[in-house]
Amino acid sequence: METTTSLSPFVRFRTLSFKCSVNPCMEGESLMKDRRIVRTRKLLHESLLALMIEKGYEAVTIQHIIDRANVGRSTFYSHFLDKQDLLQSGFDQLKQQLTHHQQQSAPNIDITQPFRLSFTLDFFRHAQEHYDLYRALVGRQSGALVQQLMKEMFSELLQQEFHAKRYFDDIEPIMQDLITQYVVSSLLSMLNWWLDQRMPLSAEQMDERYHALTTPGIVNVLGQRGKI
Repeated sequence: METTTSLSPFVRFRTLSFKCSVNPCMEGESLMKDRRIVRTRKLLHESLLALMIEKGYEAVTIQHIIDRANVGRSTFYSHFLDKQDLLQSGFDQLKQQLTHHQQQSAPNIDITQPFRLSFTLDFFRHAQEHYDLYRALVGRQSGALVQQLMKEMFSELLQQEFHAKRYFDDIEPIMQDLITQYVVSSLLSMLNWWLDQRMPLSAEQMDERYHALTTPGIVNVLGQRGKI
């Protein structure tokens, strides 16, 4: 199984050459600066992820990250407040990818159909492609912060989708929280099992089994309230 540790595709950069007149030069310098910023931030992300796979998040220090990325401490702090800020930025990238899929699926939502989340298949596919990364994110060495960020990310995605499908209309806040906790905890538990077993099922099979296990409970709760 071929895996990679990046949360986003590798971005290739090419060197620009141009002659300076006032405005073109300023635009060219700005473009090169923007590319340097993107490249540096990506290098720091990849360094953190590689170190998390090796050591676990809690054991990684800023010094480890800048040594791996071969940048100075001042460079790191010009982009991120601390390693938690760097980690959060990586989760934001993943959340953007999954949210994009949700938005693409939104016009096709049929609220009369049984409960099904639109982002879970993409998530399982991403985990399948990035096995080592997800082992670092949800495994024993991930640390409480990493697991909390995972839960928060999926809770936000789920609530966005449930509100879009109007599942939560007139549902009391406590029940909304309980449903969110149940669905997200089930997803992360199944992900852990899948990773521990070295992915004996495909992403598509995992998504089907996830919904087969969670759908009856959600349909029962929402069905009683006339939502499904």
